[in-house]
Amino acid sequence: MATEEVVAGGKAAAKPRRPSQYFICSFPDCDATFNKAWKLDAHLCRHTGERPFVCEYEGCGKGFTRSFHLKRHFLTHTGEKQYVCTADGCNKKFTTKSNLNKHVGRMHQQRRYVVSGSF
Repeated sequence: MATEEVVAGGKAAAKPRRPSQYFICSFPDCDATFNKAWKLDAHLCRHTGERPFVCEYEGCGKGFTRSFHLKRHFLTHTGEKQYVCTADGCNKKFTTKSNLNKHVGRMHQQRRYVVSGSF
């Protein structure tokens, strides 16, 4: 629940919410703080090198610091490409929405600036 503060004119203005709890990195010379425990956990993996999310696809064994990264990686084994380019005549498919967006930006967006002449 956001707290309120009365301002000139008698109207209340909502203050931005602040996390009620911070999670602080305990490694020496690291002053990183986080508002979510999972963010601290992912950060600690940078210090320890731990990769708790391991791909169980036969012969892979690649590790990741976040489950999201493992799920995205697993698509490379399944070949699943659910994001399809809808540009006329293209129909290329991609494993992630991010890759589709990069493709569209590179291949189908009109150039904003045209340089002509010599400098």
